[in-house]
Amino acid sequence: MNRLDTWRKLFAAEVIALAISGIAGYAEEMHTDAPSHAFSIIQTYEGNWHGKIHFEQPQKEDVELTYDCPWPAEFIISPREDWIIQIQKTGSGDNTGFLYRLDSAHRVWQMQKDLKTLCFEFLGRDSNFDENAFYHTGFEELSFDAKKGLLVMTLRGSSSKKSGEGFNECLQYDLKTGEVGEATSGPESDLQREFEKVDAALNDEYKKLTAELNQREVSLLKERQRQWIKYRDNTAEGKPFFNGQHPDDPKTTMDYWKTMTSLTQERKEFLAIYSGKNVAKGISGKYTDSLGGDLEISQKGDELKFSISVVRGARAHTGQMEGTAKLSGDQAVFRDDNGPCEVTFKFSDGHIVELKGKDTGEYGEKGVSFDGLYFKTD
Repeated sequence: MNRLDTWRKLFAAEVIALAISGIAGYAEEMHTDAPSHAFSIIQTYEGNWHGKIHFEQPQKEDVELTYDCPWPAEFIISPREDWIIQIQKTGSGDNTGFLYRLDSAHRVWQMQKDLKTLCFEFLGRDSNFDENAFYHTGFEELSFDAKKGLLVMTLRGSSSKKSGEGFNECLQYDLKTGEVGEATSGPESDLQREFEKVDAALNDEYKKLTAELNQREVSLLKERQRQWIKYRDNTAEGKPFFNGQHPDDPKTTMDYWKTMTSLTQERKEFLAIYSGKNVAKGISGKYTDSLGGDLEISQKGDELKFSISVVRGARAHTGQMEGTAKLSGDQAVFRDDNGPCEVTFKFSDGHIVELKGKDTGEYGEKGVSFDGLYFKTD
């Protein structure tokens, strides 16, 4: 679940995505301003939290919001300032949502039922879905689709019967008809578009790099790129499951597209230093294999102090190792004084080091390997 320490209000765009959670460190008065500053929502604490809509025009009277709660709410104002969402914490790990409508005369109506109740009524039409089988229920993501007149919501809950299981449903509320349905667009669509932009930038960087390499180097790069694409796709597909989701198709989740985007951006930056032209000379520095492994080396004479951390596979198995290797020529060797572990560092081209480990199992989870080609990044 994404956590917000402060309210994210992105009113400039047509679609606004927000992650919802509780707020820590409350003040005694909290303000949420409309984009035009025509009005603001003011929450005050007097034993419990209360809220009102305060209009800047003197002739407009404040409108009291009917809630009395131990926690402050999060308010989201639509881009056109005609809708307000109140996300209200109701307990540990639980929240719900209330919707308000503002007309051009600044009259305010509150939707009779809360958003979570409406969503559960929709999901409950499936006889296999039982609201009572879940706890820690609430909204993770909400966004206004102003063009389509929709409020898009991600509702989640944890199973009370089996640890690590639950549900994560992307739904939409039609602001015109008042009906809840399965989302036809959502936050993951925006993330997919963001990925496509980053992926196009990666392709440009790849073309630029291949133009600088000879035929043999291009062949090696192509093979390494294929390995990386397999690594990226497998990691992204496994991310939702690693975070406790069980989607039929990982590509319908935000976790999938966030991972695809972040790994693609990292790869773009990696290709920019791949040739070694833009990194400092010498052994000391930071290295990456662009496959989940990071290495840092500090040289002092023939001693190389190093630390390695890796994340491998769709299940994100980790490994960590540090020590001092003895350098001789273009090769350094680390031997564990307390065990059979041995790691060889082979340096080449002034910015690449190849790691080969033996008996390194005690330094990582099952199946974790530190082996590979690491490229200097600074």
